Amino acid sequence: MARLDFLFLVEIVTISKADWTKNASFVNKDIAGAVTSLALSPNGVYLASACQSNIYIWSTQTRRIITQ
Repeated sequence: MARLDFLFLVEIVTISKADWTKNASFVNKDIAGAVTSLALSPNGVYLASACQSNIYIWSTQTRRIITQ
């Protein structure tokens, strides 16, 4: 019997309210699995995402993970 392993790349997408187009995305090839929670800091500088048993903090300016 063949075994299939699926790797789901995490992509968090920002969408324009005006016309529903994709503005930007947050992607990291080292993270896989479903995103179960998102939170934006009050000042909009950081985005927190939960995936599997990890929490990742992203910079909204660079769209890169700054800590986990």
